Amino acid sequence: MNDSIDHSLKKNIKNTIKNTLLTSSFYRRWRVLPDSSCFSGRAIFCVDTLKGKYFTQKMNSLTEMVITTKMSDQFKEDFTFMCNEAKKILVMNQFVLISMKRLYNFWRLKHLRMMNENDPITLSLPIKPVYVITSSKYKFIYEAESIALDIHKRLLHHDGQIPDPLQPRNILTNELMTFQQTISIIKQCKDYGYSHWTLEAFKKSGYSIRNFYRTQRPLLRYNAIVKIINTPGDSDGIDTLTDFINTQFDYHNIHYSPMLFVWALRNIPRDPMILEWKSLCKQWYSSLIFDTTLAIIEDKTKPLCKQWHELQNKMIEMKKIKA
Repeated sequence: MNDSIDHSLKKNIKNTIKNTLLTSSFYRRWRVLPDSSCFSGRAIFCVDTLKGKYFTQKMNSLTEMVITTKMSDQFKEDFTFMCNEAKKILVMNQFVLISMKRLYNFWRLKHLRMMNENDPITLSLPIKPVYVITSSKYKFIYEAESIALDIHKRLLHHDGQIPDPLQPRNILTNELMTFQQTISIIKQCKDYGYSHWTLEAFKKSGYSIRNFYRTQRPLLRYNAIVKIINTPGDSDGIDTLTDFINTQFDYHNIHYSPMLFVWALRNIPRDPMILEWKSLCKQWYSSLIFDTTLAIIEDKTKPLCKQWHELQNKMIEMKKIKA
């Protein structure tokens, strides 16, 4: 009776110790390699008891194990040999983990449901396909150039002169991309040779819209100004140009007709005089944003201010034709 109780008690104690060792963080089984594939029991024990949950952490812990002068020569030799074996186990284990992950990802991608066949921008089968993988077992396919350009435009998004960069999105669903999706998409596009300065800067900013805006604010503002100035009929662009033109007329003390230039910007945006005003306006803002001193452009704007009657004559002629 007592022998039976003692045997049962010993068995429970043994199982408790075993479970404690297996579940504790110190003895947690980290390897995927079986014991038979490892070199020795000492190396196995060393690897299993190293601090850290990941390969680099365990490798750093192994590197920090140093030989002291108090050790005997034989012990130093055995210790060094064990550490080398442990290092080989770590490397082999990491190789197996990466191989298994690649195999799983290949299987997973193969069994994901494709949500579209044609690129929504080109409306044709992608020649250089880029995949967006969702967490709901779906995948979308895009042409590399199309999705790279869409991300570029969103990062350059603005409200008038104010930059307002937007997070990359899944074009078909309009859902914002996750951190992992963004990394994958930008890498896939770059592998095909499609990238923009915005994508590279966004990558350097840790894929953070806030960091991207903070580090690229001057360039983003200048791009916004150039965009609205170059867009015919853009109300923000017209306001920006007429304000600039007004300052130059005031500087030269010449009569200014704001309605004349608003008409010209809306009706003859490709007129040589208007194009010259646009060029000088962009030059002035470039100097304002990037340089410590403003560009001296008054010598160039003076003859333009004096020739404002030419625009007036063009407006009169066009109104006569329409009448």
